[in-house]
Amino acid sequence: MPFRKFALVIWALAILAVTVLALLPIQHLQFPVFDWWDKAQHAFAFVVLSGGALLLWPGASVRVVGAWLLVRGMQE
Repeated sequence: MPFRKFALVIWALAILAVTVLALLPIQHLQFPVFDWWDKAQHAFAFVVLSGGALLLWPGASVRVVGAWLLVRGMQE
């Protein structure tokens, strides 16, 4: 299953990139800080990463949702 391993690595790198971008200090963000487009980008990233997780672990949807709640809680 080399494709699955490749997909897992890509997904993990995407998680890392989104987490780093979400946790950047405010001085590195564009102004205004509260922007609807920014919120749409976050929602899009969340949907894409959630979809990737559900494709990688189709039988573990409850665990995927629990992990996402944990990750989002730590980011906030």
